[in-house]
Amino acid sequence: MTKPSLMEQEARESADCVRRQIFQVERVVGEIADEIMAQDLDLIVTCARGSSDHAALFGKYLLEPLLGLPVTSASPSLVSVYDADQRLSRALTVSISQSGKSPDIVAYAEMARAAGSRTLAIVNTPGSPLTESADWTVPLGAGTEKSVAATKSYICTLAALVQLASALAPTRDLDVVLKELPEVLERATSLDADAMVRFLSEEKSCFIVGRGLGFAIAQEAALKLKETCGIHAEAISAAEVQHGPMALLAQGVPVLFLVHGDRTEEEQVALAHRFANEGAKVFLAAPDRFDPDLSIVEGQSHISSAIGMIQTFYLMAAQLAAVRGNNPDQPPLLKKVTETH
Repeated sequence: MTKPSLMEQEARESADCVRRQIFQVERVVGEIADEIMAQDLDLIVTCARGSSDHAALFGKYLLEPLLGLPVTSASPSLVSVYDADQRLSRALTVSISQSGKSPDIVAYAEMARAAGSRTLAIVNTPGSPLTESADWTVPLGAGTEKSVAATKSYICTLAALVQLASALAPTRDLDVVLKELPEVLERATSLDADAMVRFLSEEKSCFIVGRGLGFAIAQEAALKLKETCGIHAEAISAAEVQHGPMALLAQGVPVLFLVHGDRTEEEQVALAHRFANEGAKVFLAAPDRFDPDLSIVEGQSHISSAIGMIQTFYLMAAQLAAVRGNNPDQPPLLKKVTETH
């Protein structure tokens, strides 16, 4: 029997890591939230790259409706390359990094702090340079991650953002997520995604469509197909795909819909059926009530369902990589820690 890849092994640890993290950082997140709410803020700025930036987008869709504050993504090179200063005295800057070492992310955090912003770091590496540039730090509970393809650290970042959101603006829905998420992840780990493997096994490119939190999940899914499977995948929102990109469907570009069960679900399913009726190659992952190609694991909250989707996708990607003859733990030209400027 073939030994599972590190990517698969580490993805399977996600539920336990999240369960441990929720318990371990509950107090510190609550204290940080109290201090944040004492600030007179007009804006939240996120700073991250790669999987961490996809988590930041998830945070935008989570925090912006709850707090009524714009959440915008920074371009680190404006500081690290172009020496820009910004007026951030009424902003909270949230920097997200697995290693906490990338010079451009650290440079932006340092600039933000000097410009008067309060700064928060979400990191998986205690004592990293990024934590030294932050007023507050939320440590992730992912532990050591050896595979180049991040899995459990991304999911732990999403869980940390849910914890932060719950502490800043408590709601019943967020309480439900924190209680059910480890169990949802366990069920998502066991979901049979062979049908998705077959759909993608011979493809060179694809669209991955999502909306809201699901768009953030689609971005992470697209990255994983690029780095582990050699598929040129593009994440796109269910709205944006209709503004030009859908012309590619006539050339046979397949479309994978990731529908996580929020208020956009019927719109997205209808779009998937429309594309299929027009002759496109479509795969629908959605709640069971829509009779999809893959029934996702659903929680009581659509937030949990979205996070569960990427857990299932990680294991599918590891399996797909093997089918395509790739090593998901060592993608070509990549290394675990990427330091950009």
